[in-house]
Amino acid sequence: MLKSVFVVLFSALLVCLVSPQVAVADVQVTYHITNGGVDTGDKGEVHFVPAGNHDAGDVAWDRSGTSVSLPGGAYDVHIVFGDGDAHKDFWIDNQNFTADTERTVEVDLPLAQVTWHITNGGTDTQDKGQVHYFPAGHHDGEVVSWAASGNPVTIPAGSYDVQVTFDDGDAHKAFWIDGQSLAGTVENSAEVNLPLAQVTWHITNGGTDTQDKGQVHYFPAGHHDGDVVTWAASGNPVTIPAGSYDVQVSFDDGDAHKAFWIDGQSFNGTVEKTVEIGLPLADVTATVTNLGVDTRDQGEVHYYLAGKHDDELTWAASGKKVRIAAGAYDLRVTYRIGFASKEIWLDNQSFAGTAAPVIEMGLPLALTTVTVTRGGEPLGVKAQVTFSDPAEGYDVGSIAADTQATLEAGTYDIHATDADQTAEGWLRKVALTGTQHLTIALDAPRARLMVTVTRNKMPLPGAWCGLFPPGSEGEALNRADSGAWQETDPGTYDIGCFLGEGGATESVWAKGKALPAGDTRLTLDLPAALASLTVTAKAGGTAGASAAPAPNVEFILDASGSMVSSVDGKSSRMEIAKSVLEQAIAGLPDTGVNVALRIYGTQPKAAHDCSDTRLAVPMGPIDKAALSAAVGGTAPGGWTPIATNLKAAAGDLPKGGSNAIVLITDGLESCGGDPCKVAADLADKGVVTRSFVVGFTLGQDQARLLSCVGHYYPAADRAQLSKALAEIVTKAIAPPTGTVTLIAADGTMAAQGALGDKLTVRAGRYDVRIEADGKVRLWKSVTLKGNLVAPLADHAP
Repeated sequence: MLKSVFVVLFSALLVCLVSPQVAVADVQVTYHITNGGVDTGDKGEVHFVPAGNHDAGDVAWDRSGTSVSLPGGAYDVHIVFGDGDAHKDFWIDNQNFTADTERTVEVDLPLAQVTWHITNGGTDTQDKGQVHYFPAGHHDGEVVSWAASGNPVTIPAGSYDVQVTFDDGDAHKAFWIDGQSLAGTVENSAEVNLPLAQVTWHITNGGTDTQDKGQVHYFPAGHHDGDVVTWAASGNPVTIPAGSYDVQVSFDDGDAHKAFWIDGQSFNGTVEKTVEIGLPLADVTATVTNLGVDTRDQGEVHYYLAGKHDDELTWAASGKKVRIAAGAYDLRVTYRIGFASKEIWLDNQSFAGTAAPVIEMGLPLALTTVTVTRGGEPLGVKAQVTFSDPAEGYDVGSIAADTQATLEAGTYDIHATDADQTAEGWLRKVALTGTQHLTIALDAPRARLMVTVTRNKMPLPGAWCGLFPPGSEGEALNRADSGAWQETDPGTYDIGCFLGEGGATESVWAKGKALPAGDTRLTLDLPAALASLTVTAKAGGTAGASAAPAPNVEFILDASGSMVSSVDGKSSRMEIAKSVLEQAIAGLPDTGVNVALRIYGTQPKAAHDCSDTRLAVPMGPIDKAALSAAVGGTAPGGWTPIATNLKAAAGDLPKGGSNAIVLITDGLESCGGDPCKVAADLADKGVVTRSFVVGFTLGQDQARLLSCVGHYYPAADRAQLSKALAEIVTKAIAPPTGTVTLIAADGTMAAQGALGDKLTVRAGRYDVRIEADGKVRLWKSVTLKGNLVAPLADHAP
């Protein structure tokens, strides 16, 4: 019997699989959308979407009374009606269309067609008047609709607060008409009642209209310091509310200015007035000459009101016109050419109308060219010539040799040097006038020496070299830093170069070295005889190697299942930890620190995944947005593999850097690992400089089991967690401090300094004692040769 049933079912399934599918037939659907029983026509629309999916795109849509074709089936129907600013839409869900269908739907949205006529003084304001419709009682809400005076709007019937506004030029008024019940066809009127004044001022000067150079500013009467109501140029009308005003009249033409007030002016209707500035003008074109020749741009005239030398009004170059108010002025006239200059004052000069004074400076000039020679050969423009005042001693100016200098005629000392300033020559108290060409021969040349001290073919910073008499190692005749020039007389010298560090001095000599006139360059290699040690939290290596640019901090966040537990009856441990960690990240510097984030426990607890660790943000320059996003997106659920995550973090941190780990957890290791051993290994190898653990809601017994991982901070609630993280972050990014002591083989102290100091000693073996971060480390029998930079670690490099 069962066998027969199986055969029948299998045969039926086979028929279903091989039989072609039957297409669903299209149906014609027509919706008539009415409002108050009247078909809405193009103002009504019907949209068909798949049943149960309002957010899907339309399968089809059309306007009221129009048939649409769509596959038979179930649809949600969206009815939309819009007339002017009246809108309504609703859904009719789960409509099944299996045959041609025609239906009618009532929108039931009573309308009001409203027209307001806004008048001012009985005259329609047209586009200058507007009506804004707001829901009753909601002046600060969104406007439902608006229209200019005389223009109708269509809105849902109901109660409205109506704001009426009027703007004509600089005349403005607005008021509310509240609680207006609007239905059907409504036509209302509102009177603005704002008397206007159209005012035009003609500003003249000497009877001539000033046009754009004259302006009128209108202020409320009695308020000169208030906000200006409006302004206009001469001859231009303004529209303002009728009333009383204080009028400021101003005139600006070139550097001629005048302003005054006409107070208590009453304006109503059309007003036209004229005001005279009464400011006579002067167009002055002053020409500055020297010995009868126009100085052009090298001459200037500066204009001051008479008796006010400290308050310049305007200025112009020679031959340029200025327009100023007619009157008396003090003139400061200047002339500058080359190294020659002169300034004179012409006080109480009166100008009116058009004036063209000529001002003579009377400055005799000397045009002087100096050729500089050495051994009878011209040095050309590479030599430098300086002119100075022999009486006062100050330099007048310097110029290249064989270049013409313009000076005030007179007596000068002239000093010349070669390009390297190794030789010089003088002409004393020379009278310069007219055009002259002079020659200066330089003294005998000097010897110059540059010694570069190297070690392993690299320049050695801090070294210096001295010149000594042959056979003498006493006081140096001359000295200079390695790579710098020093000057002396030609001759034979012993040259000694020295490097002094930490009380020990190294030296190298070049005996009996002849220095001829001119330049000599030497390189002397100073073999290493000293060694140094620098213990730092930055990257290790040889001296001069690039140090880590910033401290590295890795946060490890516990997202295990226990983090869902409540702390204060409101928030979970996870919610508090995420909030506080985001706060701590936001408080970090924007630059100068590298940060990573690793998260564990996000896998489902049922999976018992003890390899659960995820590097959410790799180590790199701090990216607060990425860190905050990763923390915010964390959800708890899994186990607590602390040891696994510490090992993984070791791979995230750069070797030898200033590396800190910050572990935030609410539980102990749950995967059989040994966090204490892993943390100790990382510290011994110098991978981790500092470790911190925050035990969130842990008891004292649990805290003892985690304190071996790093500096332990208990936190029972949000406040304690926030305080702990703030202190940890400060310590994690701060450079470690401490003392480093080098102990020689005989037990004596060879050198001592702060963490990060370079300690220089004779090359050899030393014990190193380091006291830093509240811990004492002892490195036994460290061989120092050259300059060693080592990271702070429990064991010697």
